[in-house]
Amino acid sequence: MKILGVLIAKSGVELLNCNIISSEWEVAIADFSRMDQREVSWWSFPQEKKYDEILVFDRNLTTALTQLHIERSIRELGIAGPIKYVGNEKTLLAYRHQNYLLNLKKEGIVPKENVPAQDTYHIDKYMIAIVGLPASGKTLLRNIFSQLDGFSVYKWGDYVKQEIESRYGEMSWTNVQRFTDEIEMKDKIVVARRFVSSVKDDSPFMVVDGIKSREQIVYVSYALQRPVIVISVKRDEKERQGEAEKRADFDDSVDLERLNLLRKIGALDVVNFADFVVNTTGCSIEYEQNACHINLPDELTAGLHEALSWLFVSDSFEETKKIVQKAVVQVAKQRGAKKVEVKMKNELD
Repeated sequence: MKILGVLIAKSGVELLNCNIISSEWEVAIADFSRMDQREVSWWSFPQEKKYDEILVFDRNLTTALTQLHIERSIRELGIAGPIKYVGNEKTLLAYRHQNYLLNLKKEGIVPKENVPAQDTYHIDKYMIAIVGLPASGKTLLRNIFSQLDGFSVYKWGDYVKQEIESRYGEMSWTNVQRFTDEIEMKDKIVVARRFVSSVKDDSPFMVVDGIKSREQIVYVSYALQRPVIVISVKRDEKERQGEAEKRADFDDSVDLERLNLLRKIGALDVVNFADFVVNTTGCSIEYEQNACHINLPDELTAGLHEALSWLFVSDSFEETKKIVQKAVVQVAKQRGAKKVEVKMKNELD
Protein backbone atom coordinates (compact mmCIF):
# COMPACT_ATOMS: atom_id res chain seq x y z
CA MET A 1 0.00 0.00 0.00
CA LYS A 2 1.10 3.53 -0.77
CA ILE A 3 0.56 5.59 2.38
CA LEU A 4 1.32 9.29 2.72
CA GLY A 5 1.78 10.78 6.16
CA VAL A 6 1.36 14.56 6.23
CA LEU A 7 2.90 16.28 9.24
CA ILE A 8 1.96 19.84 10.13
CA ALA A 9 4.92 21.93 11.19
CA LYS A 10 6.12 22.55 13.67
CA SER A 11 4.75 20.21 16.32
CA GLY A 12 4.14 17.53 13.72
CA VAL A 13 7.85 17.17 13.02
CA GLU A 14 8.32 15.94 16.59
CA LEU A 15 6.29 12.86 15.71
CA LEU A 16 9.25 11.63 13.67
CA ASN A 17 10.96 10.93 17.01
CA CYS A 18 8.02 9.07 18.59
CA ASN A 19 8.04 5.79 16.62
CA ILE A 20 4.60 6.63 15.25
CA ILE A 21 5.45 7.29 11.61
CA SER A 22 6.22 4.07 9.75
CA SER A 23 9.46 3.92 7.79
CA GLU A 24 7.44 2.43 4.93
CA TRP A 25 5.35 5.57 4.52
CA GLU A 26 6.15 8.57 2.41
CA VAL A 27 6.23 11.69 4.58
CA ALA A 28 5.38 15.25 3.49
CA ILE A 29 5.53 18.32 5.72
CA ALA A 30 3.14 21.26 5.47
CA ASP A 31 3.41 24.54 7.35
CA PHE A 32 0.16 26.28 8.25
CA SER A 33 -1.25 28.32 11.12
CA ARG A 34 -4.85 29.43 10.61
CA MET A 35 -4.64 32.94 12.06
CA ASP A 36 -1.09 33.66 10.86
CA GLN A 37 -0.95 32.38 7.27
CA ARG A 38 -3.30 32.84 4.35
CA GLU A 39 -2.30 29.63 2.59
CA VAL A 40 -0.54 26.34 3.18
CA SER A 41 3.22 26.30 2.60
CA TRP A 42 4.78 22.93 1.78
CA TRP A 43 8.24 22.27 3.22
CA SER A 44 8.30 18.97 1.35
CA PHE A 45 5.71 18.10 -1.26
CA PRO A 46 4.01 14.72 -1.78
CA GLN A 47 5.81 12.87 -4.57
CA GLU A 48 2.93 10.85 -6.03
CA LYS A 49 -0.41 11.81 -7.54
CA LYS A 50 -2.37 8.98 -5.93
CA TYR A 51 -2.17 7.12 -2.62
CA ASP A 52 -4.06 4.25 -1.06
CA GLU A 53 -4.36 6.31 2.12
CA ILE A 54 -3.39 9.82 3.20
CA LEU A 55 -3.03 10.48 6.93
CA VAL A 56 -3.04 14.11 8.08
CA PHE A 57 -1.50 14.42 11.55
CA ASP A 58 -2.05 17.29 13.97
CA ARG A 59 -1.69 17.80 17.70
CA ASN A 60 -3.66 19.61 20.42
CA LEU A 61 -6.65 19.99 18.15
CA THR A 62 -9.51 22.38 18.91
CA THR A 63 -11.51 22.67 15.67
CA ALA A 64 -9.61 20.31 13.31
CA LEU A 65 -9.78 23.11 10.75
CA THR A 66 -6.04 23.13 10.19
CA GLN A 67 -6.42 19.57 8.94
CA LEU A 68 -9.24 20.73 6.65
CA HIS A 69 -7.03 23.47 5.17
CA ILE A 70 -4.30 20.88 4.57
CA GLU A 71 -6.83 18.56 2.93
CA ARG A 72 -7.94 21.35 0.60
CA SER A 73 -4.31 22.04 -0.33
CA ILE A 74 -3.72 18.35 -1.05
CA ARG A 75 -6.69 18.32 -3.42
CA GLU A 76 -5.52 21.56 -5.07
CA LEU A 77 -2.24 19.78 -5.84
CA GLY A 78 -4.28 17.20 -7.76
CA ILE A 79 -3.50 14.37 -5.36
CA ALA A 80 -6.04 11.54 -5.09
CA GLY A 81 -6.70 9.03 -2.35
CA PRO A 82 -8.81 8.79 0.81
CA ILE A 83 -7.78 11.35 3.44
CA LYS A 84 -8.04 10.53 7.13
CA TYR A 85 -7.32 12.67 10.17
CA VAL A 86 -5.06 11.63 13.05
CA GLY A 87 -4.58 13.73 16.17
CA ASN A 88 -4.93 14.30 19.88
CA GLU A 89 -7.79 16.67 20.59
CA LYS A 90 -8.95 19.13 23.23
CA THR A 91 -12.57 19.49 22.09
CA LEU A 92 -15.54 17.34 21.17
CA LEU A 93 -15.65 18.95 17.72
CA ALA A 94 -12.07 17.92 17.00
CA TYR A 95 -12.73 14.43 18.37
CA ARG A 96 -15.68 13.96 16.04
CA HIS A 97 -13.55 14.84 13.00
CA GLN A 98 -10.71 12.42 13.75
CA ASN A 99 -10.46 8.97 12.22
CA TYR A 100 -7.63 7.95 14.54
CA LEU A 101 -6.38 9.34 17.84
CA LEU A 102 -2.78 9.90 18.85
CA ASN A 103 -1.55 8.41 22.09
CA LEU A 104 2.10 9.39 22.35
CA LYS A 105 2.72 7.52 25.61
CA LYS A 106 1.22 4.13 24.83
CA GLU A 107 -0.30 2.69 21.68
CA GLY A 108 0.59 5.42 19.19
CA ILE A 109 -2.21 5.56 16.60
CA VAL A 110 -5.52 4.32 18.02
CA PRO A 111 -8.83 3.83 16.16
CA LYS A 112 -11.22 6.49 17.45
CA GLU A 113 -13.95 3.99 18.24
CA ASN A 114 -11.64 2.44 20.86
CA VAL A 115 -11.62 5.66 22.92
CA PRO A 116 -14.89 7.10 24.32
CA ALA A 117 -15.30 10.81 23.57
CA GLN A 118 -15.70 11.80 27.22
CA ASP A 119 -12.23 10.41 27.95
CA THR A 120 -10.49 12.74 25.52
CA TYR A 121 -11.80 16.31 25.52
CA HIS A 122 -12.43 19.09 28.03
CA ILE A 123 -13.83 21.91 25.83
CA ASP A 124 -17.15 22.01 24.01
CA LYS A 125 -17.79 25.74 23.48
CA TYR A 126 -16.81 27.62 20.36
CA MET A 127 -16.79 31.07 18.80
CA ILE A 128 -17.94 31.78 15.25
CA ALA A 129 -16.51 35.02 13.83
CA ILE A 130 -18.46 36.47 10.89
CA VAL A 131 -16.27 38.84 8.87
CA GLY A 132 -16.79 40.77 5.65
CA LEU A 133 -17.26 44.19 4.10
CA PRO A 134 -20.14 46.46 5.11
CA ALA A 135 -23.41 45.51 3.36
CA SER A 136 -22.01 42.13 2.32
CA GLY A 137 -24.72 40.17 4.14
CA LYS A 138 -23.25 39.51 7.59
CA THR A 139 -26.54 40.42 9.28
CA LEU A 140 -28.34 37.78 7.22
CA LEU A 141 -26.00 35.11 8.53
CA ARG A 142 -26.31 36.38 12.08
CA ASN A 143 -30.09 36.22 11.78
CA ILE A 144 -29.94 32.65 10.49
CA PHE A 145 -27.67 31.56 13.33
CA SER A 146 -29.92 33.31 15.85
CA GLN A 147 -32.69 30.82 15.10
CA LEU A 148 -30.58 27.70 15.65
CA ASP A 149 -30.55 25.76 18.92
CA GLY A 150 -27.31 26.16 20.85
CA PHE A 151 -26.30 29.41 19.10
CA SER A 152 -26.14 32.88 20.65
CA VAL A 153 -25.44 35.96 18.53
CA TYR A 154 -23.70 39.28 19.09
CA LYS A 155 -23.24 42.35 16.91
CA TRP A 156 -19.70 43.74 17.23
CA GLY A 157 -20.89 47.18 16.17
CA ASP A 158 -22.93 47.48 19.38
CA TYR A 159 -19.73 47.31 21.43
CA VAL A 160 -17.92 49.73 19.13
CA LYS A 161 -20.85 52.12 19.62
CA GLN A 162 -20.66 51.79 23.41
CA GLU A 163 -16.93 52.49 23.36
CA ILE A 164 -17.29 55.56 21.13
CA GLU A 165 -20.24 56.98 23.08
CA SER A 166 -18.41 56.54 26.38
CA ARG A 167 -15.53 58.65 25.02
CA TYR A 168 -17.12 61.16 22.65
CA GLY A 169 -20.78 61.33 23.61
CA GLU A 170 -22.42 60.30 20.35
CA MET A 171 -22.04 57.90 17.45
CA SER A 172 -21.15 59.82 14.29
CA TRP A 173 -18.82 59.33 11.36
CA THR A 174 -16.50 62.04 12.70
CA ASN A 175 -16.28 60.29 16.06
CA VAL A 176 -15.71 56.91 14.40
CA GLN A 177 -12.71 58.46 12.63
CA ARG A 178 -11.46 60.02 15.86
CA PHE A 179 -11.83 56.75 17.74
CA THR A 180 -9.92 54.84 15.08
CA ASP A 181 -7.06 57.34 14.84
CA GLU A 182 -6.77 58.33 18.50
CA ILE A 183 -7.58 55.04 20.26
CA GLU A 184 -7.85 51.93 18.11
CA MET A 185 -4.65 52.42 16.14
CA LYS A 186 -2.77 52.42 19.46
CA ASP A 187 -4.87 49.76 21.19
CA LYS A 188 -6.18 47.20 18.71
CA ILE A 189 -8.11 45.23 21.31
CA VAL A 190 -9.88 48.07 23.13
CA VAL A 191 -13.32 46.96 21.87
CA ALA A 192 -12.41 43.31 22.39
CA ARG A 193 -11.79 43.97 26.09
CA ARG A 194 -15.19 45.64 26.43
CA PHE A 195 -16.82 42.69 24.68
CA VAL A 196 -15.11 40.07 26.85
CA SER A 197 -15.98 41.91 30.07
CA SER A 198 -19.64 42.21 29.00
CA VAL A 199 -20.33 38.66 27.87
CA LYS A 200 -21.49 35.82 30.10
CA ASP A 201 -22.57 33.02 27.81
CA ASP A 202 -22.81 29.24 28.15
CA SER A 203 -24.10 28.55 24.64
CA PRO A 204 -22.10 25.94 22.72
CA PHE A 205 -21.72 28.36 19.79
CA MET A 206 -21.20 32.10 20.26
CA VAL A 207 -21.59 33.98 16.96
CA VAL A 208 -19.88 37.38 16.71
CA ASP A 209 -21.02 39.37 13.69
CA GLY A 210 -18.67 42.04 12.34
CA ILE A 211 -15.58 41.53 14.47
CA LYS A 212 -12.96 43.58 12.70
CA SER A 213 -9.42 42.25 12.95
CA ARG A 214 -7.20 39.24 13.49
CA GLU A 215 -6.04 40.67 16.83
CA GLN A 216 -9.61 41.05 18.06
CA ILE A 217 -10.56 37.53 17.00
CA VAL A 218 -7.54 35.93 18.65
CA TYR A 219 -7.97 37.96 21.85
CA VAL A 220 -11.66 37.10 22.28
CA SER A 221 -11.12 33.45 21.40
CA TYR A 222 -8.38 32.97 23.98
CA ALA A 223 -9.93 35.20 26.66
CA LEU A 224 -13.21 33.28 26.54
CA GLN A 225 -11.49 29.93 25.91
CA ARG A 226 -13.58 29.34 22.81
CA PRO A 227 -11.80 27.95 19.74
CA VAL A 228 -12.77 30.05 16.74
CA ILE A 229 -14.29 29.25 13.35
CA VAL A 230 -14.03 32.17 10.89
CA ILE A 231 -16.74 32.64 8.26
CA SER A 232 -16.24 35.29 5.59
CA VAL A 233 -19.23 36.80 3.80
CA LYS A 234 -18.66 38.13 0.29
CA ARG A 235 -20.86 39.80 -2.29
CA ASP A 236 -20.52 41.14 -5.81
CA GLU A 237 -19.02 44.62 -5.31
CA LYS A 238 -21.58 46.49 -7.42
CA GLU A 239 -24.39 44.73 -5.59
CA ARG A 240 -22.76 45.44 -2.21
CA GLN A 241 -22.51 49.15 -3.00
CA GLY A 242 -26.15 49.17 -4.07
CA GLU A 243 -27.17 47.51 -0.81
CA ALA A 244 -25.18 50.07 1.18
CA GLU A 245 -26.96 52.92 -0.59
CA LYS A 246 -30.35 51.31 -0.04
CA ARG A 247 -30.01 50.54 3.67
CA ALA A 248 -28.53 54.02 4.44
CA ASP A 249 -26.75 53.38 7.74
CA PHE A 250 -25.11 56.49 9.18
CA ASP A 251 -21.76 55.61 7.56
CA ASP A 252 -23.04 54.09 4.30
CA SER A 253 -22.85 57.49 2.58
CA VAL A 254 -19.08 57.50 3.06
CA ASP A 255 -18.45 53.93 1.90
CA LEU A 256 -15.04 54.61 0.32
CA GLU A 257 -13.79 56.49 3.39
CA ARG A 258 -15.17 53.72 5.58
CA LEU A 259 -13.29 51.07 3.60
CA ASN A 260 -10.06 53.03 3.99
CA LEU A 261 -10.69 53.24 7.72
CA LEU A 262 -11.37 49.50 7.94
CA ARG A 263 -8.19 48.86 5.98
CA LYS A 264 -6.25 50.74 8.66
CA ILE A 265 -7.35 48.37 11.41
CA GLY A 266 -6.98 45.20 9.34
CA ALA A 267 -10.66 44.53 8.71
CA LEU A 268 -10.12 44.05 4.97
CA ASP A 269 -7.27 41.64 5.59
CA VAL A 270 -9.02 39.38 8.10
CA VAL A 271 -11.29 37.91 5.42
CA ASN A 272 -8.23 36.14 4.04
CA PHE A 273 -8.06 33.99 7.17
CA ALA A 274 -11.56 32.57 6.72
CA ASP A 275 -12.23 28.87 7.17
CA PHE A 276 -15.48 29.07 5.20
CA VAL A 277 -16.81 31.56 2.64
CA VAL A 278 -20.49 32.37 2.13
CA ASN A 279 -21.37 34.22 -1.09
CA THR A 280 -24.52 36.32 -0.71
CA THR A 281 -24.56 37.66 -4.28
CA GLY A 282 -28.12 37.53 -5.57
CA CYS A 283 -29.74 37.52 -2.12
CA SER A 284 -32.59 39.91 -1.57
CA ILE A 285 -35.01 40.55 1.29
CA GLU A 286 -37.84 42.97 0.54
CA TYR A 287 -40.51 44.07 3.01
CA GLU A 288 -43.74 45.30 1.48
CA GLN A 289 -46.52 46.29 3.88
CA ASN A 290 -47.18 43.06 5.84
CA ALA A 291 -45.33 40.79 3.41
CA CYS A 292 -41.69 39.77 3.05
CA HIS A 293 -40.16 38.43 -0.18
CA ILE A 294 -36.84 36.59 0.17
CA ASN A 295 -34.58 35.26 -2.60
CA LEU A 296 -31.73 32.97 -1.57
CA PRO A 297 -29.38 31.56 -4.24
CA ASP A 298 -27.99 28.06 -3.82
CA GLU A 299 -24.45 29.46 -3.64
CA LEU A 300 -25.27 31.01 -0.26
CA THR A 301 -26.75 27.75 0.98
CA ALA A 302 -23.72 25.81 -0.28
CA GLY A 303 -21.25 28.00 1.60
CA LEU A 304 -23.33 27.90 4.75
CA HIS A 305 -23.75 24.14 4.42
CA GLU A 306 -20.00 23.62 4.39
CA ALA A 307 -19.79 25.43 7.73
CA LEU A 308 -22.87 23.83 9.31
CA SER A 309 -21.84 20.34 8.27
CA TRP A 310 -18.39 20.90 9.79
CA LEU A 311 -20.14 21.83 13.04
CA PHE A 312 -22.36 18.72 12.74
CA VAL A 313 -25.48 20.89 12.60
CA SER A 314 -26.54 19.64 9.16
CA ASP A 315 -26.07 16.27 7.45
CA SER A 316 -27.01 17.26 3.90
CA PHE A 317 -27.42 20.17 1.53
CA GLU A 318 -31.18 19.66 1.54
CA GLU A 319 -31.25 19.79 5.33
CA THR A 320 -29.28 23.05 5.25
CA LYS A 321 -31.79 24.52 2.79
CA LYS A 322 -34.58 23.67 5.21
CA ILE A 323 -32.63 25.18 8.13
CA VAL A 324 -32.00 28.40 6.20
CA GLN A 325 -35.56 28.68 4.94
CA LYS A 326 -37.05 28.11 8.39
CA ALA A 327 -34.67 30.63 9.97
CA VAL A 328 -35.35 33.47 7.53
CA VAL A 329 -39.10 32.92 7.82
CA GLN A 330 -38.90 33.09 11.62
CA VAL A 331 -36.87 36.32 11.48
CA ALA A 332 -39.30 37.92 9.01
CA LYS A 333 -42.29 37.03 11.19
CA GLN A 334 -40.53 38.40 14.26
CA ARG A 335 -40.24 41.67 12.34
CA GLY A 336 -43.97 41.78 11.70
CA ALA A 337 -44.39 40.10 8.32
CA LYS A 338 -47.71 38.25 8.09
CA LYS A 339 -46.84 36.60 4.80
CA VAL A 340 -43.33 35.37 3.96
CA GLU A 341 -42.33 34.10 0.52
CA VAL A 342 -38.94 32.38 0.19
CA LYS A 343 -37.50 31.40 -3.18
CA MET A 344 -34.36 29.31 -3.48
CA LYS A 345 -32.27 29.48 -6.68
CA ASN A 346 -33.75 26.38 -8.30
CA GLU A 347 -37.20 27.99 -7.91
CA LEU A 348 -35.95 31.18 -9.57
CA ASP A 349 -34.45 29.48 -12.65
